[in-house]
Amino acid sequence: MGIKIQDVAYVRFSAPDLEAMETFLGEFGMIRAERTGEALYMRGTDDDAFLHVTHRGEPGFVAAAFEAASTEDLDRLAREEKAEVAYLDGPGGGSVVRLIDPNGFRIEVVAGRARAPRNRSACVGGFQRFSYDTAAQCAQAPGARAVSCEAVGSLRAERQRLSRVGSVV
Repeated sequence: MGIKIQDVAYVRFSAPDLEAMETFLGEFGMIRAERTGEALYMRGTDDDAFLHVTHRGEPGFVAAAFEAASTEDLDRLAREEKAEVAYLDGPGGGSVVRLIDPNGFRIEVVAGRARAPRNRSACVGGFQRFSYDTAAQCAQAPGARAVSCEAVGSLRAERQRLSRVGSVV
C-alpha cells in the first residue's frame, strides 16, 4: 500500500440493543450524532462527525476505520488493492474503501468527511480529562456539573505554582 494513515477515524460494533449502547457510551462523554432504526452514531467533543458506530445485530466487532490524508490517497489505495471507493454512511459523509486485514478483520479507510462543530455539551460527563482551556469552556456550558469555575481556578493556580517550582505541566 502506498498511502499513510493520518488518524484513527472510528470503530464499528454490533449490538442487539442500541438504547443500551447509547446509555453506555454516554457514560464516556459521547453523545448521539445520529440514530436510525438500525444504527447509532456517537461522537465526542472534537470536530469528528462520529467516532463510534453501533449496528443492530448480534454483539461483535465489525470494523476499525482510519483517516487517509486525502481523497487522492484513498483513490490510490483503491486502485492498488483493486477495491471500490464507496460513499460513507453516517454523519459527515465522505468516501470509504473497505478492506480485510491479514487476520480477517474488516478495515475501512476514509477521506473527505465533513467536520462537525465542536461539541461543548459533552463536557458535562464525569469521566473526562480536561485541558485547562477545555475545563473553562465546560464550566460555562449550559447544564455543566462536572467542572465548576472554582475547580478551574484551582487547576490554574496549581499549574502556575508547579511551573514556578520547575515542574512540567
